[in-house]
Amino acid sequence: MRKNQSKLKYFSKVATFPSLAARLEGALSELDRCGTEPAVLAKAVAGFKEDGDSRPIDAELLSAKLHDLGLMYQAYCDYLGTGAARSESDGWSIC
Repeated sequence: MRKNQSKLKYFSKVATFPSLAARLEGALSELDRCGTEPAVLAKAVAGFKEDGDSRPIDAELLSAKLHDLGLMYQAYCDYLGTGAARSESDGWSIC
């Protein structure tokens, strides 16, 4: 996370906190286990719009969080040497 700290929009101020890495590892590994490709997450971030439901969503804040999650997920996959999420044939179940 320190490596990408300058690219982070939401988590940049806390990127050096060890507790953040530990908490995000669970979310990142879940994305990996579900077969989510980093490009799919990036596409979702790029296409994010405020929901029209009755409760307003802070679209800018949510978009920044999703951007950072996507950036860290790509780095996570690169670190694992996969470049993308692993498949069921690699011993991971797909959600």
